[in-house]
Amino acid sequence: MIENSTKKSFVFIIQLEVTAYTTARILTILMERNIEVDELHYYGGEINRGRLMIHCQMEHDRINRAAIMMNKLPGVIRLDWMESRRRL
Repeated sequence: MIENSTKKSFVFIIQLEVTAYTTARILTILMERNIEVDELHYYGGEINRGRLMIHCQMEHDRINRAAIMMNKLPGVIRLDWMESRRRL
């Protein structure tokens, strides 16, 4: 119970070229770093491009490193993140 009280809700918004590799690597990074994913939404746009919204819970001091790792992946065009206002 104490562990969850330090976690905050965040949302990653990732514009990407749609490849199975990029999506799989993003999810692998989240799993390896033990980041709790609440919801994941994909919005298709142009051909072979889309936007991935990942709602997750994690400690505030870990967000930067996870964002840097995902932003370096091939296929990621742009990555933004913000603290979520959702209450789960």
